[in-house]
Amino acid sequence: MAVSPCPVVAFVSTGDPLFTLEYSRLVYERLVAPEKRLVELPADHHLVLNEKAERVIPTVLAALDAYLT
Repeated sequence: MAVSPCPVVAFVSTGDPLFTLEYSRLVYERLVAPEKRLVELPADHHLVLNEKAERVIPTVLAALDAYLT
């Protein structure tokens, strides 16, 4: 079981060819943290922040802003 002593915001690609969305959700559910949030990015790449940054950065920034406020 993964245990984090700090809050976690996890970003996953909905069409990741390496880790399926179902697998990512399973890992997220098993994660133990004082606060956690899963953000699903609409993309079909594994390294989504490298390969599709222009497409997902607005979603990432909005999720972080919502988390921090």
